Amino acid sequence: MTSLFNTFLNKINTNEKIILFVFALVPISFLFGNLSINTFFILISIFFLYETLNTHQLKKSVNPIFWILIFFFISLVVNVFFSLNPLNSLPRVLKILLIICFVLQLQKNIQKYPNEYEKIIFGTWATVFLVVTFDVLFEMFFGFNTLGFQSRDPGRIASFFGTELVAGSYYFGFCLIVLSYAYTYYKDYRFLKLFLIIFIIVISFLIGERSNFIKTFIGISLFYIFTSGLNFKNLTIITILMFISIILIMETSKATKERYSYFFNITSHCNVALQRDPLYVLKAIGSSGDSTKEFCTIKDSLIYMYKASQYGAHYNVAYKIYKDFPIFGVGIKNFRYESNKDKHENKEYERTRHRQATHPHQIHFEILSETGIFGYLSFFLFIFSSLFLSLKTYFKNRNIFQLSGIIFVLTSLIPMLPSGSFFSTFSSGLFWINYALMVAYIKK
Repeated sequence: MTSLFNTFLNKINTNEKIILFVFALVPISFLFGNLSINTFFILISIFFLYETLNTHQLKKSVNPIFWILIFFFISLVVNVFFSLNPLNSLPRVLKILLIICFVLQLQKNIQKYPNEYEKIIFGTWATVFLVVTFDVLFEMFFGFNTLGFQSRDPGRIASFFGTELVAGSYYFGFCLIVLSYAYTYYKDYRFLKLFLIIFIIVISFLIGERSNFIKTFIGISLFYIFTSGLNFKNLTIITILMFISIILIMETSKATKERYSYFFNITSHCNVALQRDPLYVLKAIGSSGDSTKEFCTIKDSLIYMYKASQYGAHYNVAYKIYKDFPIFGVGIKNFRYESNKDKHENKEYERTRHRQATHPHQIHFEILSETGIFGYLSFFLFIFSSLFLSLKTYFKNRNIFQLSGIIFVLTSLIPMLPSGSFFSTFSSGLFWINYALMVAYIKK
């Protein structure tokens, strides 16, 4: 890699060297918080505009993805005019302009230097990912990470992120890109590839973010099926080794076991609640009120778990806000103010008093409540168009890095699973990196 890096540096101009350096450090920016992430997006946007306008290459940047992104941006601008507080919404909408520049810059560079970018940039990202992995393991064994940070929530890992417990999101955001790099440049090391799949899934479980673990598991499973086919022998080996590893972790880590045990014993928790407060549970699960009911079924337990959780309260208030503002929603970044109003209280949900949050913690509910059916349909037209062009390109060229972006975008949209805010800096940054990778190989 060193010789390739030196040769490549001698081939490109100063502006391209700076852009290469900035792109290589993007994963590191997520370790330092939102200011660092925004700074990197701004830098890449400045270089994109400077290079595009200075060399009169604006016409070359106008491609199908450019128009799809512009359409999405315009739909958000329209939403600002109907926002309950436009000043809250406008900064998040304007930030999409930075995203457009970022996506087009990565697309242009990958299409111009595909081999160099895949090996140098994604190789650097894989190295940073391994450093974070080591830090996660260090914290698992010693109770604090290599910088001395400790998690405020037993059973969850803080790593370099300190009080922001987002290590699972970070892991989910980059794991498929790392696997793509390993599958491309270590294709002859079959054992290494199988080990990485099991290792990444187990580490994701260890981090303790349940929703991101499920997404990581589904994403990696799809990745393996697409790249290796339905090899039942290997799938069986991977599944057995993965479950053995997870069982060993749960048996040796009390905090991890307690964090996941609730979801492995949902019927028992519902039955305990049924004995403690039968009227509430029967009402929550939609029973006729028969107080002689002795136990919860799995269906009853899932309904109870949903209504007893804070996520259930968030989802419910988001749906109520959408019903009050069905066309355009309350506006981006306004859920936090609307969700606390007394009219949205719903005593069927145990945590209804804690329903207020910065966002509903689920991408579908967030877009529906903040942008209404207009924004929701615009978003899915934007996603569908991007996925259609990306899949069309992938099935023609079979680029594994593009596949990782496609799978990430798809798994990010799984309904009901909790998620970060689509319009926040950290969560949206991870989404747009993978989106950019998904569309980077689409040509005119």
